[in-house]
Amino acid sequence: MSIKDIRESGLLELYVLGDLSAVENKTVENYLLEFPELNGDIDEIRSGLELYDKVHATDPPAGIIESILATAPPPRTTRVVKNKIPAYMYGLLGLLTALLIAGIFYHFHVVSEKDQLIVECERLRNDSQSSNDLYASILDGDNQMVIGQSTDKFSSAETVLILNEQEQRAFINARSLPSINANQQFQLWSLKGGLDPRPLDVFDGVDATFLEVEFVPATDAYAITIEPRGGSTTPNLDDLITVVTL
Repeated sequence: MSIKDIRESGLLELYVLGDLSAVENKTVENYLLEFPELNGDIDEIRSGLELYDKVHATDPPAGIIESILATAPPPRTTRVVKNKIPAYMYGLLGLLTALLIAGIFYHFHVVSEKDQLIVECERLRNDSQSSNDLYASILDGDNQMVIGQSTDKFSSAETVLILNEQEQRAFINARSLPSINANQQFQLWSLKGGLDPRPLDVFDGVDATFLEVEFVPATDAYAITIEPRGGSTTPNLDDLITVVTL
């Protein structure tokens, strides 16, 4: 069997998973001796299966938990916190990691087709890289974090806006948003004194993650409203959920 045939057979993936018989394991080990470059393939496959260990092998910066507890914002107030992350942010990132790991276990233990297994390995590897990039952007030391103030009508909503002036990027996390109809969406707005509100992103909800949104230089505030699906050009102030003042 040629090295190309071996790579396309799915045996390497099943070898790493431990799903081969003793005879098949011996066959793969002989292939590794015959084609040493296949060890690189084994390492790549194993790295996809060991995402859990890689994620949890990263220790938080020293003192970060104490800093989080010391800077926890009081309810329904607006303030800016630089270079400190509220405690529940790590919970959100942990939830993303758990979802990714659950997907790995589902696909590697339920899906039996060899070709699909190879495709899923590659997809999960790409998803992991995208998640890591998002985490790095959110935890950037140059970020400015602003806690939003909810209106009385939607007092349970909690909003966090993360801004990076240098890279001109913005991320939002809005938790406990109200239930909306299928023909409605949430909409983000930029507010500048003397100008009409500028319509920005529309979304269905971001409880479990962060959403990168449009960055608007020198804006005075951001706001979230409930609008018809697809968004509006003028905000519905009757359904104003929160205002994030900068």
